[in-house]
Amino acid sequence: MMSFSCFFHTLWIWLVVPRLVWVARTTGWALLQLLYRFENYVVAPIWFAALRGADERRLVSHPCPPSVELESLGLEPHPLSVLKAKAATEPRVEIGEFDQDGFLFSELGPIGSIPSTTKEAFLPRARSSVKLVLLGDSVVVEKDFRGSKSSFVRELTALRRLNSAQCPAPALLKVDFKKCTLSMTFSNGKVLREELAKAGAVLRDRDVASSPEYRGEPERTLRLRRIAAGKKVLRRVVGDEFVQKLYRILQDAHLMGMTPMNIKYGNVIIEKPSGDPCLIDFEGACPLLPCGRFLFSLLRDYDTKEFNLHFGTHHLTYFLVRKRLKQMKPTSDIYVGGGLSLGDGWRAAYRYGRWKYFTHRNLPALEGKRVLNLNAGNGFHALQILRLGATQVVALESDAESVKQGRFIKQAAEWADNRSYDLKYIQMGSQDLLKEDLGWFDVVFAPTCLDKPGDGSVGGLIEHLSTIAKILVCGYDAGREIELTKRGSWQNRSPHHPSQLLQEHGFRVCGLSAPCLDEGAFIIAEAAGFVPMSEIKSHINGSSARERAR
Repeated sequence: MMSFSCFFHTLWIWLVVPRLVWVARTTGWALLQLLYRFENYVVAPIWFAALRGADERRLVSHPCPPSVELESLGLEPHPLSVLKAKAATEPRVEIGEFDQDGFLFSELGPIGSIPSTTKEAFLPRARSSVKLVLLGDSVVVEKDFRGSKSSFVRELTALRRLNSAQCPAPALLKVDFKKCTLSMTFSNGKVLREELAKAGAVLRDRDVASSPEYRGEPERTLRLRRIAAGKKVLRRVVGDEFVQKLYRILQDAHLMGMTPMNIKYGNVIIEKPSGDPCLIDFEGACPLLPCGRFLFSLLRDYDTKEFNLHFGTHHLTYFLVRKRLKQMKPTSDIYVGGGLSLGDGWRAAYRYGRWKYFTHRNLPALEGKRVLNLNAGNGFHALQILRLGATQVVALESDAESVKQGRFIKQAAEWADNRSYDLKYIQMGSQDLLKEDLGWFDVVFAPTCLDKPGDGSVGGLIEHLSTIAKILVCGYDAGREIELTKRGSWQNRSPHHPSQLLQEHGFRVCGLSAPCLDEGAFIIAEAAGFVPMSEIKSHINGSSARERAR
C-alpha cells in the first residue's frame, strides 16, 4: 500500500508543481523586480559592510595569475619611455579609458592593437568607468562603479566565485572599498564585437548612430537587428568549438549560482594566443539574490535564450524541453523535473514517487560509484541513480528509439537539476556485453535480468557480470503466483530460484528486499571471487617493487 508521504509527493509533482512552475514563469519577472530592489537596497549594503571588514588578501585571486607587462602592449618608444618614467615615481599610472564601444582614449595616442578613439569621438559608459592602469610593472583594468554598492558587490562576488572555480574570467587583483573600484587582470585579446564589426556587422554604438538604416527604429527592433547582423558573420570569426567552450563557461557560472550573466558580443574576449573565450563584465550578475529555485531557473533560461539568440544554438530552456517532450512518443513514462514529464503525467509522477520512497531505500550506497545499467530503456533508472550521486552510469539498451529518448532525457534532467550528469548510452543488448570491454564497475543495476531465468543465456551473462563488477542489483517479480499446471513452471515463478541462479554463477546473495508495490523486489548480490581494483594495483606495484629490489 502506498504510504501517505509517497501519495502526497506524487500528487504534488503531478498537480501542483507543473502549475506552480507555469505561474512562476508568467508572473516571475514582476516578482524579480521586487527582489532586485530588495537586493539593491538591503542585501548589497549589508554584504558590502561585511566584506569591507575582511582582509583584502582573502578577497583577491590566489595564486596570482601572470601579469601583463607594459612592453607587451606594443607601444611606440616615446610613450613607452614616458610611462616607465611615471611608474618609477608613482604607484598608479593611468594609461587610458575605455568607452562604451570598448575603444581606448589615451593622451599618449593609439596603444598597440587596442582599438583607439579620440577625445571628441569618445562615448561615455552609462553605469561605470573602465580604465587601463599601470600598477607597478603590471597592466591592469580598473573598474570604477561610481559609488554603486550593489554593482560593486555583484562583480566582486562573481569574480571571486569564478576565480575559485578557475573559470576563464579576469582575476581579481585589488579591492578598494573607499573608492568603490576593482582592479583585475587585463586580457590583451580581441573583443568578439570588434572582430564581428571588422567582418562587416554594424554592431558598435557609434556605427549604429551614424547608419541611416537604423534611424528611427524602436529600441527592441534595433537590438534584434544588431544581433542578427553579428550572427550573420559569426562563423567567419569563431568556430563551433569556441561557441561550445563559451557555453560551458555559462553553465559553470550557473552551477555556482550566478545569473544573469549579461550575454552579448561586447562581453566576450578571444584570448591570445589560445583563441579561447573569456567572459567579462559581471556587475549585472546576482549571486546574492535570494530568488529560490523556480525564479533562478527563470533567470537561467533568460541567459540561455540570450546565448541561443546571439550564437545560433538550441540549448534547452523550459519551453524547449516542454515542446520536445510533447512531441515524443514515450517508450516509458518519466518525470524529468521542473514540473515536466514525458508521457502520462500521473504515471510518471507515481513511478518517481515509488522510486523515491521505496525502491532506492533497498539499494546499496551509490554515491561516488560507477554503475552499469542493463536494459536501460529511455533512462529512468539511470537518471535516478545519477541523482543519488553516482559518478557515471553506462546504460545499455538495444532499442534505438529508447536510446534517442534517453539521451534527450539526460539533457532535460541536467536543465531541470542545474547539474551535469555523466551518462553514457550504448545501443546494444545485454548479451553483447560478453564481447565488449567496458571496464570495471562498482555496481550493476539490472532490474529485468531475471525476467527469463529459464533462458540458458542468463547464466552466462551473470557469470560474466561477476568478473566485471562487485555488486549486482537485479529485480524479480515476487508477486506472481506459482503456476503448477506446467511441468517445471514452479522453478521460473518461485522467488527462491533467482537466488540459486546467482549463487551458481559467481554471486553470493547478501540482501533481499520486500516486494515494492507493483515493481517486485530486488536481490542484492556480491561477486564471490571479486578482488577490488585497488588491491590488484597494490599487488602489481608490490611485485614491481620486489622485482626492482632483486
